[in-house]
Amino acid sequence: MNFLGMADTAIGMASHTQDLTAPTTEETLRLVRDTVGCYLQRMSFTPLASYSRDMELAERVKAATAGWDFETDIRLKHVVTGLTLTEAAYSHLDIDARVAVAIYTSLNTACDDPKVLNNLRVRDFLNGSYHDEDGLLGHIARSLAGIHHHFPPFGTSMIITGMMRWFAAEILTDPCDPLFVKPSNRPFADYQRSMSGNGEGYAAFIWQKSQFPDERVWINALPYVHRI
Repeated sequence: MNFLGMADTAIGMASHTQDLTAPTTEETLRLVRDTVGCYLQRMSFTPLASYSRDMELAERVKAATAGWDFETDIRLKHVVTGLTLTEAAYSHLDIDARVAVAIYTSLNTACDDPKVLNNLRVRDFLNGSYHDEDGLLGHIARSLAGIHHHFPPFGTSMIITGMMRWFAAEILTDPCDPLFVKPSNRPFADYQRSMSGNGEGYAAFIWQKSQFPDERVWINALPYVHRI
């Protein structure tokens, strides 16, 4: 059973043991902690004995984001996510690739907020507009445009299309968008989840171009990575 399956199971169990009322924040957090803990146990995950901050990465990302119109907001709320994920999962990459992953993640999580996303012209972004602006969408476009410097062609295509699929999924799930679709069945709900998960890009980040120039070496591992 994958993570989403376990989450559905946990939610289903909760619905049978509680009144059908909206859960409190504390109940939601407890459910999430239990679900993630169950997932990590099933994956035989071993916590790191120690964890060291990557100060060079932090300084490089700080310098790269200096002067952005939304610099303070993204640093306070989202850069920490990009840094933490990159430090924990991609420390084997060189510093330039780590910076690219951290910025990509920071921008992605900055968009993953209804208050932010509803103010962005996502449709214009998907059709090629706003790629030269200084706002959030412009920086995402420039981040994607530079990905090929660090990752091979197939991996680069996975990263870019993963981000585009994520934006498309946000259109489908945004009640304010004309294309909004309320899932009428479980398969479509699962399809929306798969689009918004953006997992393929993070799978491709594993294999840097300078370390794995021949994509045939690792491409057969993708089905196993997707199971995770």
